[in-house]
Amino acid sequence: DLYPPEERGKMQGLLGASYGIGSGLGPLVGGFICSYISWHWVFYINVPIVAICLAFTVKKLPGHAEGMTQKIDYIGMAVLTALLIDILLFFEWVGTEFDVISLQTLLMLALAIIIGIVFYAIERRADDPVLAPKLFRNRTVVVSMAIMLLYGIAMLGTLSFIAMYMIYAYDIDTMECGLMLLPLVIGMMITSMCSGMLVARTGYRLWTVIGTAIIAGSLLLMSTLGADPSKILLEIYTFMFGLGLGCVQSVVMAAVQNNSDPREVGMTTSSVSLVRSIGSTTGTAIFSLI
Repeated sequence: DLYPPEERGKMQGLLGASYGIGSGLGPLVGGFICSYISWHWVFYINVPIVAICLAFTVKKLPGHAEGMTQKIDYIGMAVLTALLIDILLFFEWVGTEFDVISLQTLLMLALAIIIGIVFYAIERRADDPVLAPKLFRNRTVVVSMAIMLLYGIAMLGTLSFIAMYMIYAYDIDTMECGLMLLPLVIGMMITSMCSGMLVARTGYRLWTVIGTAIIAGSLLLMSTLGADPSKILLEIYTFMFGLGLGCVQSVVMAAVQNNSDPREVGMTTSSVSLVRSIGSTTGTAIFSLI
């Protein structure tokens, strides 16, 4: 809301780069903590970090906008939470706690459908819905949701399994594994910044097509690595993967914001972010299932 449409791509590029840095530094910091302190601290360390973020939020972010009278859709949020819990638990349990084809699978899918119908009915009647059904008539939003769902699945699912692969293939500790993931971060930073700065001139489609093609190509190349992989090749492929991720994220978010009703930018942005988060959380479970 604070930036005009022509500047949003650049700002999303900066946000995308910082997201990439965080995603890449997480395994590095986590590896250091596990190797030299205690694995318990991978949870404790979030407390001071969140406290700092909260202080910045209170001090620096703009407050309530003038003339805003929207109601918070608490019921919709609660029902959506129930739906997401059912989906996440399904991917977590299927293939481990129960078989893919089983009564439990049928019950959890039926429960998701029922909750989804209830959620749709609530959102149709809500004054200010958390996820308005009319958003699905906006082609840009729908396509962006699909792209970011796959983006989330690919990113977190691949990151988890690349890390595991590195540890087993090279017999390294978590700290060294974090260092080996840095090329992915560098690639993501490069294209996040470049796509954000150039999107006003090039348009959204070019970067999205190039980015998804690079992601698919790098994953295909990773699939050719055997039990004794070349470190150089693996680093090149992870760098390519990062380049592809960086092309997509900031551009898709800018496209959604600039093709939404100004009053609904918050809702469309958060809806696409939510779908990406669903992909991220289910990505590892889906990869494990496969």
